[in-house]
Amino acid sequence: TLYLYFTNKNELCMAITIRGLDIFHNQLSKLKSENKSGIDKFYEIPQIYMRFSEEFSNYYQGLLNFRMHHQNCPVGGDYYQRCSLELKDINQIIAEIIKSGIEDETIKNEVEPVTLAHIIWGDQSGILPSYDSQAKDFTGASHTPQSLLVYHFQLLGRGIENKS
Repeated sequence: TLYLYFTNKNELCMAITIRGLDIFHNQLSKLKSENKSGIDKFYEIPQIYMRFSEEFSNYYQGLLNFRMHHQNCPVGGDYYQRCSLELKDINQIIAEIIKSGIEDETIKNEVEPVTLAHIIWGDQSGILPSYDSQAKDFTGASHTPQSLLVYHFQLLGRGIENKS
């Protein structure tokens, strides 16, 4: 009966991805609406991503699978379009968080919010899975995937933070 709702496995996987993206989208939207400086919101993005990957690990894995195999999905299909829209909205929220930092002068005004948002989304989605796939190589290491992501954001933050 599953195929009464989905025409193939790709649609089913994309439907799962959409649910996960919706959860992550809602968490970022809450952050965006908080009464904090833009740079403080920026530093909270990896915390939200890590909580999502831990609390919703199945959706997180679905998102990673979609990233790895989306080229096999029918581009014109409704589910693919919905995934694309959700990803675009997530990038837009991250860009708006960065813009809020530019407006409140906690982030340098020469930062390009949309470009940085794309970099952040790509980096977040690469750091944790990359660490997970190479975990055996990090045996005995003094860092965790979470600490790597936080450190990454600290480095980015130092580059964009307006210290004047």
